[in-house]
Amino acid sequence: MPKFMSIDTAKQVATSIKEHLLPNSPTSIPIIFHGGEPLMAKVEHFSSLIKTFRDVLAPDITPLFGLQTNGLLISDSFIKLFNEEEISVGISCDGPPKVNDRFRINHSGKGSGKKLETILNRLQEEPCFKNILCVLDVTSDPIEVYEYLIQFKPRVIDFLLPHGTYDNPPWSKDIFESTAYADWLIKIFDRWFFHSDGKIKIRMFEEIIQNTLGGMGALESLGLNPVTLLIVATDGSFEGVDTLKVVAPNAHILEMNAFQHKLDEVSQHPKVTMRQLGEAGLCATCSSCDLRRSCGGGYLPHRYAKSNGFANPSIYCTDLYKLISHIEHSVRQLIMSQKAKRKSSQPAG
Repeated sequence: MPKFMSIDTAKQVATSIKEHLLPNSPTSIPIIFHGGEPLMAKVEHFSSLIKTFRDVLAPDITPLFGLQTNGLLISDSFIKLFNEEEISVGISCDGPPKVNDRFRINHSGKGSGKKLETILNRLQEEPCFKNILCVLDVTSDPIEVYEYLIQFKPRVIDFLLPHGTYDNPPWSKDIFESTAYADWLIKIFDRWFFHSDGKIKIRMFEEIIQNTLGGMGALESLGLNPVTLLIVATDGSFEGVDTLKVVAPNAHILEMNAFQHKLDEVSQHPKVTMRQLGEAGLCATCSSCDLRRSCGGGYLPHRYAKSNGFANPSIYCTDLYKLISHIEHSVRQLIMSQKAKRKSSQPAG
C-alpha cells in the first residue's frame, strides 16, 4: 500500500462517492481520516486532500471531515488547518502516561504519554478538538483514567474494548465468563451518570441509553442498526471494516477499488451486507437474549471463531450483559424517581 493517498486517487474516490449518493439527494457525508497514522502526511498534502474532496463533491454534497490520530505529530500548522477546514479531531489516549505507555510506545520502545499530555493541554481550547478514544486496560483504575481524560475537556469519550476473537482473545480476556470489563465500565458509568454535569458525552453509555429508550443508535459495535460505513485504503481499494484483520489475514479485503468498481456494487459484497443484517445476523444465543436490541450481539469481529465463523455471541458477552443491564436499571430508576418528584410537587386536588 502507498503510505499516503494520492490526489488522483482522492479524486476518484470522491467521484465514486458522488455517483453513489446523488440519486438519493444527500446534503452531506462524513469522511474520516485514520490509519495507521494519518498525520504522517504533511500539512500541504493533507490540505490538498481536503480541497480535492470539497471540489469534487461540490455543490451538491458537503463533506463533514473528521480525523483520528495518536496526536504526536500535531503541530500549530495542523491545528490551524483543522480549525479553518472545520475538521473534527479525535485523539487516541488510554489514560495517564503510566497507563497509556503500557501499549502505546514508539519504535524505540519508549512511551508517548508525557508528550501526548502536552498536546492534549494545547488542544483542549481549540474548536477542532472533539473526542478522545480510549482502549480499556482493566488493570488500571477506571476512575483515575476517567478523571484524567475529562480534564482535557473533550466533547466525547469513546471507550473501546480490545479487539480479539475466540481463537485469539485479548491478553486480559482469557476467561470468557468474567465481567472485568463490565465492572471497570460500570464504575465510570455511575460517576458519569449520577455525578457529572453532562457536558462530556460517553458514546458507549449514550448508545445503550438510546437503545433502552427505544431510539436509534449509531455505533457499529452495539445495537441492531445496519452499518453504513466503508473503509477506503490509500490506493483506492474498498475494504470491509478494518478491524476484521483480527479474524484472519486479509479478512477485510473486498478485492474491489474505486477505479474499477461502483459503490453500488461494493454495497452488495457479502463482507458489507453481513454487517447490515441486524437481528437476522445473530446467532441462536443472541436471538433469544432479552438485551439483543441494545447489544446487537456485540462487535462483529469479536464474535468470530474458526469453528463456526461469526455465529457466536461476542467474546465480551458476559461483560455486555452486565453493563447493559446495569445501565437500563439506572435509567429506569431515574425515570421513576423523576415521575415521583413531579407527582409529589403537584397541588392536591
